[in-house]
Amino acid sequence: MKGTFSTEKEAEKKSLELGCEGIHKNQDKWLPCENEKELHRYLRK
Repeated sequence: MKGTFSTEKEAEKKSLELGCEGIHKNQDKWLPCENEKELHRYLRK
């Protein structure tokens, strides 16, 4: 899936690029932003 990362560090970097805070885990992948709702809000910008 696009936007998922295998490491926390990669997700943190993308989180900074998007302008959101934190990261979260979905199954075995890391995603930027604190949660899915926040992530989608920042992706729509």
